[in-house]
Amino acid sequence: INNPLPQAELVSALHQLQQDSREREPQVAASPAAGISQQDSNAMVQNLVASLSAERDRLFDGVDRRRMPAADTQIIDLVGMMFEYMLKDDGIPNVAKAELSRLHTPYLKVAIIDKGLFTNTRHPAHELLNTLARASARWVFDDNLERGIFPSVHNVVERVLAEFENNLDIFSELLELFTANVHDLEIKSAAIEKRSQQAAEGKEKLGVARQHAAKAIAERVADHTVPAPVKKLLQDVWQEKLMFIYLREPDAAESDSWALAVQTVDAIIWSVEPRSSTEALAELRERLPEVQKQIELAFETLSAYGISSNDSHLALIRDVQQAILTAPVKKPV
Repeated sequence: INNPLPQAELVSALHQLQQDSREREPQVAASPAAGISQQDSNAMVQNLVASLSAERDRLFDGVDRRRMPAADTQIIDLVGMMFEYMLKDDGIPNVAKAELSRLHTPYLKVAIIDKGLFTNTRHPAHELLNTLARASARWVFDDNLERGIFPSVHNVVERVLAEFENNLDIFSELLELFTANVHDLEIKSAAIEKRSQQAAEGKEKLGVARQHAAKAIAERVADHTVPAPVKKLLQDVWQEKLMFIYLREPDAAESDSWALAVQTVDAIIWSVEPRSSTEALAELRERLPEVQKQIELAFETLSAYGISSNDSHLALIRDVQQAILTAPVKKPV
């Protein structure tokens, strides 16, 4: 009767296998998503599965398999099944599968040292592998491995291969570190998503504001003869002012500022339209000083919205008003 293989001897053989696997480069250094067929992807997974099987064969070649307790043989098979299940998960990118498959031998060693790997759902080594797989499915990007969580996954794998001998505490430490990395990535991603959403909402609101402002000016200019310089001022400067009012004021087009801006447009148009009778011209001459004060006050009150070159804009309006006062009366045709 053969003496049972001591656990220390089996752990030693696994540790040697771990060191050998560490020296070998991972099978897949990169796996570009573009241009890789499903057939190629399936073949890659099959190669990884075959590689795990070959690792187990190397272990059995290095020890006297006849002396290995049946329970240990079953545990080795269970670890193999666990990794093969992970490799067949279509949600995990192949590059991540290749990296995670490098943990196969260390996990064989964990399972031999601590049978709780399979019975304890909170086992740190089990939790670590599940967390690595879940994070890889969400945060590993084939086309840019530096962008997501892959560098952290690679760091975890390297540390396990380099540092794990028989002290399981390293899995708790790495689980804590890796979980913190995932949390940081989630926070950054949420911030980027929020900024993108705010930018989209801002762009949409800006478009709506521009439409409302343009419509307000167009409705007031329509059916009026407005001299070109003033019309340009209204369509450029004052339209922008209305747009900013719409964006900044909680009540938008229902706000007092909007009402004042629109009334001012009406006052400007009234004051610069050519008169078609001496009576109309006399009324303009009588009311103009008061209207000019109202316009000036409105310019000052609304100077916080948009361009505030009040003096030059007011001077342009006054020049046109003066030209209307001195122009011959134009009888309607």
